[in-house]
Amino acid sequence: MAEFLQEWKKQKSALSKALEVSTNNAESYYNECVGDKALEVLGTLDVKFLCGAIAGDMIGSVYEFASFKKTDFPLFHSSSTFTDDTVMTVANAEWLLTGNDLIELMKGYGHRFPGRGYGGMFIKWLKENEPEPYNSFGNGSAMRVSPIGWAFDTLEETEEKAIRAAMARYGGNLSMVAKSLNISRPTLYAKLKKYNI
Repeated sequence: MAEFLQEWKKQKSALSKALEVSTNNAESYYNECVGDKALEVLGTLDVKFLCGAIAGDMIGSVYEFASFKKTDFPLFHSSSTFTDDTVMTVANAEWLLTGNDLIELMKGYGHRFPGRGYGGMFIKWLKENEPEPYNSFGNGSAMRVSPIGWAFDTLEETEEKAIRAAMARYGGNLSMVAKSLNISRPTLYAKLKKYNI
């Protein structure tokens, strides 16, 4: 965890810069930084624990709702951009760093980066003063919690934080929490008891 915190503190400004790259300039920005190997810049940004997630999000952003089945395609397209999954991944990373309220961080980042492909229920949730579970489809769940896997050295620490993140995301809806973690409800109950959640 200490290594994660050091890296995050050191590189938060680089990550902010990466997030604020305009949609139309994504490929030229990366090429400008590193030449013809666009992906290498993600490593030079020194946010190594988020690079793969953000790169995958940006690369996939132009194909997300398309029926595209080829394996030979440009990694960065002129309309490549980060989506809501990157924004919420960063919120989760900051939660791990600061210990601040995850819900408030998610809402803050959601307001700071509007129009990133949030679902209708999430947009409604962002506007609520007292947010209730928004019945997320969970399709960005694995990416959004990826900082948790990087931050901890033991399975127990990782598992506890993943459960806490899912509990915050789904407002304590245990069926959705269990589904997002790919475990049964009885297994979830046992883990909630184990980690005193």
